[in-house]
Amino acid sequence: MKYLRFASIDIGSNAIRLLFSNVFETADGPVFRKASLIRVPLRLGEDSFTHQIITQQNANRLIDTMLAFKHLMKAHDIINYKAYATSAMRDANNANEVVGKVLEQCGIKIEIISGDKEAEEIASKFLWHELVSDDQILYIDVGGGSTELTYFNGEEKIDQHSFNIGTIRMLHN
Repeated sequence: MKYLRFASIDIGSNAIRLLFSNVFETADGPVFRKASLIRVPLRLGEDSFTHQIITQQNANRLIDTMLAFKHLMKAHDIINYKAYATSAMRDANNANEVVGKVLEQCGIKIEIISGDKEAEEIASKFLWHELVSDDQILYIDVGGGSTELTYFNGEEKIDQHSFNIGTIRMLHN
């Protein structure tokens, strides 16, 4: 069966993740299957939440990681990717400078997303429809820098919110 391969990069407060997904075309529409996940523990939140910047050392480690991810995406014949940065980069005063350096040195475009966009992306991956229930569901995602809550009533998403409460923030506050 023929498939296409996509990648997503999540630059979080605790770690950076690279997810490879195979996408198969079926009669019912596209089916996404996780091929592999790579996690690099680069705690950008340690910088951002205590110093309000990404330090040069961690910016360099981020660039090294993105270069490695670029090579892996090429080796895996990725046809497209998305790279999102979340809470730690949202809060860093030098985030745009760091993102610019990554683009310049690695060719990887990173989008720093809002808390609302983060909650929306997380909720879109939640397989609430597989829970055979018409009940109300509160889906909670606790990260290093933020916590996203999404409320479902049966199959309908009612509301979502992102809060600046996360494991790394709690360690330092």
